[in-house]
Amino acid sequence: LLTEMDGVQGLNQVTIVAATNRPDMIDAALLRPGRIDRKIYVAPPDLAAREAIFELALAKTPHAPDVRARNLAEHTEGFSGAECVAVCREACLQAMCENPAHADAVTLAHFKAAVAKTTRNITPDMLSFYHTYQSSNK
Repeated sequence: LLTEMDGVQGLNQVTIVAATNRPDMIDAALLRPGRIDRKIYVAPPDLAAREAIFELALAKTPHAPDVRARNLAEHTEGFSGAECVAVCREACLQAMCENPAHADAVTLAHFKAAVAKTTRNITPDMLSFYHTYQSSNK
């Protein structure tokens, strides 16, 4: 990676974007000026972002009229974007398992069961670590 970034031939109009959930483990050689020289913390999605995620997922999912993106977002505080999508997938699976031949729509009950079954992986300790790391590396 370093050879490609610093290579013999100059790279014009090339931007390298990297992502990690362990910023403390990034090799210092990658963080030298001219390489990866800007770090941006991306927090878990807030209520509005989770609502937008659910709106996108619901647009592709036949669901009951009482299923609302806002309601789902309110019940998934602290979930990552991937976990919100997992809730939708799990709700669809619940509907199909319940009635394999006639699973026409995913109901609110399916979504509630999916939220209860989906493990929230972002812990308060992790958030504290990221906030501390971000403030110490400005």
